[in-house]
Amino acid sequence: MKKISIACLMLVCGGCSFKSPPPPAQTVHYQCGTTPLTVTVLTDPQQAKLILDGRQLSLPQVASTSGKQYSDGQYVLLTQGDRAFVQRGEKIVIDDCVTADRSGK
Repeated sequence: MKKISIACLMLVCGGCSFKSPPPPAQTVHYQCGTTPLTVTVLTDPQQAKLILDGRQLSLPQVASTSGKQYSDGQYVLLTQGDRAFVQRGEKIVIDDCVTADRSGK
């Protein structure tokens, strides 16, 4: 009987530590001046998907000192809070992006 009680207690306590998994994807709409930008952020694997220059880009998350940074070696997406910018090579190609719900549009 004692073994059954301990087993039940372990099952109940095991359920207490259960965390719900993160959402598989989150879509963020940015307004970059007059240009809209939609980014889908995936959690497994951690990457950002967006359409730029007529191409579907999948940028894996890379280390960043602040915010979140995604890069495939050619394109870089940097997000911090409700702001973002996109860089191609050494040149910023989309700047001044603000999440659409914060841009007032």
